[in-house]
Amino acid sequence: MRGGERRQHPRDPSAGARGVVAIRVRPGIQATLIDLSRSGAALETERRLVPGRFVHVQLAGPTSVVTVRAKVLRNAVSRLSAGLIVYRCAVQFDRALGLDGEG
Repeated sequence: MRGGERRQHPRDPSAGARGVVAIRVRPGIQATLIDLSRSGAALETERRLVPGRFVHVQLAGPTSVVTVRAKVLRNAVSRLSAGLIVYRCAVQFDRALGLDGEG
């Protein structure tokens, strides 16, 4: 780890460049990927994910889908508008992902 940094791997806010075209939290919760690393991700959903619980995250690429078990680390309200609450959360994967371009 670097200084006060808690992350094991650097996060990449350009996950699309790594081939991730969609993300979903099972069962069927649509999500927006904020950033991605080999060991976790930050994402936004319209459903609250409970810290401490485990979820299954599906990362879809152009030709394949990878599903990984993840622990919800944090969750906070990101945006509020009439009739809509968007939550930003951080998840830690059970296993490190092999991401293109990361050595």
